[in-house]
Amino acid sequence: MSCFPLLPRFALLATICLLATAPVVAEPSPGEITVDTRAELVQAVESAEPGTKVLISPGTFQGGLTFRDHRGAAGNPIVIAARNPADPPVFKGGRSGLHLSRPSFVELHDLVFIEATGNGLNIDDGGEGDRVDEVAGLQPLELAADPPVPMVYRSAPGGGRHG
Repeated sequence: MSCFPLLPRFALLATICLLATAPVVAEPSPGEITVDTRAELVQAVESAEPGTKVLISPGTFQGGLTFRDHRGAAGNPIVIAARNPADPPVFKGGRSGLHLSRPSFVELHDLVFIEATGNGLNIDDGGEGDRVDEVAGLQPLELAADPPVPMVYRSAPGGGRHG
């Protein structure tokens, strides 16, 4: 008796075993966008709508990013966050690492800013003064500089706030 009649069964069993042991890759949730490059980050943030969550892969990204007029909604913010909080993305250089002008209901999570020539993180009201309280949620936020410098959060003339 030949073992060839068993070959289709063996192949089927091997395929089932391989599928059962293959790693499961989680599909992004609706509204989640994972980005690996600066260009993908810019595109994702520019197209973000209320409820969008932009997850940034670990790595170093050139700073100098500016985004204007991005609007989430109460209970449905735009979130810009590290894909892996244990290995957050680093924004390096630029006048500001990240500048958000006139945002509403935008949250930032687990991001690192280094070596900016001006502000590592700049969130402002675009000179309007009446929008600053709608600005961003920062969770968790760690501010540090090397060498250490004082960090100040104050009201600016015209109602804006600068840190």
